[in-house]
Amino acid sequence: MAVLSFRPDEKFRKADINGYDVINIPLVRIVETEGVKLPELTEFDGIAFTSATAARLFFRNYHEIDDKLALFSIGESTTKQLMEYTKEPFTCRNSDSHGFAAFIADHKPKRILIPRGKTHSPTLNDELESIGISSVNLYLYEYEQLGQSLRIRDALKNERIPLVFTSSLEVRLFNGITEGKFVNNPSYPIGNTTNDTLKEYGYKNIHFEGKRNYRELIEFIFSK
Repeated sequence: MAVLSFRPDEKFRKADINGYDVINIPLVRIVETEGVKLPELTEFDGIAFTSATAARLFFRNYHEIDDKLALFSIGESTTKQLMEYTKEPFTCRNSDSHGFAAFIADHKPKRILIPRGKTHSPTLNDELESIGISSVNLYLYEYEQLGQSLRIRDALKNERIPLVFTSSLEVRLFNGITEGKFVNNPSYPIGNTTNDTLKEYGYKNIHFEGKRNYRELIEFIFSK
């Protein structure tokens, strides 16, 4: 059995799929934003990291930060990336914006900086605002769409191949490329938001097991 995934090459590691038949066709590539105006970190009580990419690019721009600044991370891969540069952050195990916002609120910050990509949902900002925490986005990267329609068409000759989605963006792009023809394929999302997007687009055969990282999800699929 093979599975089809759409992870960007910048996030796809061979070690994550050793021993498993995974076809990865990236739908986007990550492009670092040029000419970013960097805010003074003294304006904030904390920094909320929502992806390993954001963590990596943040510390390319900020080489030192005050130890008093609270660092918040969602997910194991983001935390692992952060710990290459700084102290261990407060790590949230909940995989959605509502849970992350509530986790941040427990530490009582007043103003949060969120390094992220330009296409990310404003849901976290809205959730923080609803509980009285202001937030500022620092856009460090964006996604450039890749023309992969021919590769996807070839891979989908096996019409029932399981699909792996690691972000809502992947769901939207795949659904557009395939014109919604594969909503009955077994679909495996990472995170609550990706799961909700699959439901929004009418996917009917969703297997959401609360997995938070790519390797863990691949192992789960092939264990069935």
